[in-house]
Amino acid sequence: MKIHGTVNRPTCVGVVFPFNEVNAGVFQNAGLWAAKKNFGLETVVYTPNQFRGLYFTADKILEILPLPYRSYQEVSECEPNTISKKDPSTWFSKGTTNYLRHKSLEKLPASFFHALPPQVRSDYKTSKFLVKSGILELTRQNFYSNNSRDNSFFLGDGLYFDLAKFKKIRKNLTDYFQYSFENLYEMIISENINYGGAITQSEQLLIEEPIKFLQQFVSDSPKIFLRTRNINSSVRFQNAPVSDLRGLVKELLRNGFKVINSGVPAASLNIDDDNYFEYSHNLSIAVEMHLANHCNYVMQTAWAGLFTAYASFNKPLITFNEEWSLTNIVKSVSLLEARKVIGIRDIELGVNFAGDKDSIEKSVLKIISNWKP
Repeated sequence: MKIHGTVNRPTCVGVVFPFNEVNAGVFQNAGLWAAKKNFGLETVVYTPNQFRGLYFTADKILEILPLPYRSYQEVSECEPNTISKKDPSTWFSKGTTNYLRHKSLEKLPASFFHALPPQVRSDYKTSKFLVKSGILELTRQNFYSNNSRDNSFFLGDGLYFDLAKFKKIRKNLTDYFQYSFENLYEMIISENINYGGAITQSEQLLIEEPIKFLQQFVSDSPKIFLRTRNINSSVRFQNAPVSDLRGLVKELLRNGFKVINSGVPAASLNIDDDNYFEYSHNLSIAVEMHLANHCNYVMQTAWAGLFTAYASFNKPLITFNEEWSLTNIVKSVSLLEARKVIGIRDIELGVNFAGDKDSIEKSVLKIISNWKP
């Protein structure tokens, strides 16, 4: 099937989780919503069970098994060698080869880029975990065995394909993030948000301990689901600001709040308090959201840490730091603004939210004064 612009559209479209970045699954979901809204397409997703909770707009979600890793942390920490202009010893490495290859791919027109074999055009992680593992080909075969080739189109990872316009684009991260955040914004203001789906009995057992922690408190006790992370990868600089959060959480606890600090793994705040529960885990997104729904607010950074997924979640947010999409794409997009449009009352603490005693007091006062159980 030849796809250019808006011609020859199928009636069914399929994508597979790309394994390069969890946020990509959020953007795929928003794109599938747009394809359904704009063109009436049926949508199919192939994903690890861990990320099925991202795809709440898809018509059909199929689980990928077996997976090419024991824990997704293997994927998170799989990076090409770091290169530095100041360090000649890094110039002759796989990292340099990877960098030059992608710079070359960015120069190609969209039609040339998408005509390349998946292994050539894929990034480091997608190539290893999706293409070389055989998952891409297996999901493609499964899709076409269940859908007519004349009326369906399998996009693979769907990267650099704007589903809202059903159009291929060239490899360019700036363009990719621009239309991806715009699709996500449009999805949110259309009130298509994630309420968290059903989980299995075995999944329910995985969160038995933190739920018991929450159930010991009266129903009107203010409860916060704090999302932190402490991973060892190229984005570890985006890990939770432990010292700031420790001061803020301690003050919230002194004011009667109950806090679950959850993460994969959680950044330990070293707090010993009966109203505080620290929970490192490897839960699926769906199970994590099910647990978060037992709290009044979700608190996390607006800069990273899968903020995109929780910006499309029904639970009110308490955010710290600035939204990445305000300063890193050509036309800024605020997902918090989209949530405000549909009446979700979030609490934005901003950048200097807990650097000293005064900022902590201001943040706690802002949370208390805006609190809506």
